[in-house]
Amino acid sequence: MRNTLVRMPEDKYRRLQDRARSEDVSVAEAIRRAVDCYLSTPSDVDRELKDFMAFAGLVSDAPDLAENHDKYLSEALDEEHGADSVTDVA
Repeated sequence: MRNTLVRMPEDKYRRLQDRARSEDVSVAEAIRRAVDCYLSTPSDVDRELKDFMAFAGLVSDAPDLAENHDKYLSEALDEEHGADSVTDVA
């Protein structure tokens, strides 16, 4: 395991100590758990890339994406911006 120095405001450190004590773990273990949680959450860039790849048809749970891409795009825009914000120009 690697040692790391972490600097934080005193009030946050006290809160961290209290939380660790209440969970009966060391401060170091509480920090490791927090880092695990942080790293297990996808970043905004990861989510945006997956959304783009799905839109581009590179990754999809929909086996009929090629045939129904307009429908899926419309549904995605409705979900993100509300059904009334997209007008049909066809």
